[in-house]
Amino acid sequence: MRPASAGDREGGMRRPGAARWVLVVGTALVVLVGVAAGAYLIGRSDRTSQPTASPQDEPSPSPSQSPSPEPVSIFDAVWPAAADDDVSAALLKPCRTFRLCRNAILDLGGSQAAADFYRETDLFLIDTYPAGPVAIGFVTGPLGANYLAGPVLVADPWRIIVPDDEVAGMTPDDGTFFELTSRHPDLQVWLSEPTVEPPVPLESAGSAIRFQYGLLDGCHACDWLGSARFTLSFDAEGEFLGAKARATCGSYEAIVDFGAPYCPATIDESAPEASPALTPRAATSMLVDAWRAGDVEQASVVASRGAIDFMWSLPDTSPNIEAGRCFRSRPWNEQTCDLGYTEFVAFARVVKGSEGYFVASAGFGE
Repeated sequence: MRPASAGDREGGMRRPGAARWVLVVGTALVVLVGVAAGAYLIGRSDRTSQPTASPQDEPSPSPSQSPSPEPVSIFDAVWPAAADDDVSAALLKPCRTFRLCRNAILDLGGSQAAADFYRETDLFLIDTYPAGPVAIGFVTGPLGANYLAGPVLVADPWRIIVPDDEVAGMTPDDGTFFELTSRHPDLQVWLSEPTVEPPVPLESAGSAIRFQYGLLDGCHACDWLGSARFTLSFDAEGEFLGAKARATCGSYEAIVDFGAPYCPATIDESAPEASPALTPRAATSMLVDAWRAGDVEQASVVASRGAIDFMWSLPDTSPNIEAGRCFRSRPWNEQTCDLGYTEFVAFARVVKGSEGYFVASAGFGE
């Protein structure tokens, strides 16, 4: 995610935050760390009323003649361009106040719904990923120092559910967490900028969405020791059923030190919603073929950005990169697939999307 304005804005409060993106491969872990010295606290907004359109220049009709406002979908708020560096830079100064920010959003091609979303959250909705009766919303903020934001949940009628609010005060209760706290008494669940796992459909036609929050050794800039996992569940109608703590997960070192399983793969806005790959091995084969052809667009059909970046970082003359066997990674519902080797062994983490399989991450392992 992108940084936001360090200036004061209406509708937001500051709090310290840190973000850590975890790329886990096979039995090894590749960690990409982003640290934020400050972030905006997003207040929960479970909106049931619709945002209204901006006033027009012509005179307002009498109450008896007033037309019913057109319902506004929260998905109308999606504005991918907000993630562009030039757009973010153009929003930095005006978005210190909502009135100026709204005008800037509209001038830059954003919708009134995008402005309404910003007014409620201090964030822009850049993409969504289907999660049954709700959707995962990937967000960003206006460019500025020390800002990162984790995903939220959105649904119609216009609703925004912030995971941070729902899991506040909860802690894992598994043995790994207690082992970590005994060795690291300052351990804390850092309730800011979580990552999100692929949604899990429920037999009831509802869905479960699991978020990973960093376990930090005392402060936002301190060592990352693992992640606390929390599940937010919804029924078939999209009604929120509550949040529950799940098992703690960790890095490869955490497996050795604390017996924690490695953290499951996570998704971001680049994750394909539907993939033509019917098996995990097909997904890795299509990714390798796209890499050999130098076709990034084709690779994006079956892989997330992180996996593509890893493949394109490999030497062009890597004869031993090929799609190998796949096996289920326990205890998570995902597959680890062999990608061959250069100097080190390479693996892909493959998960099931809404349709088909895609490569969520890739990297070197041991």
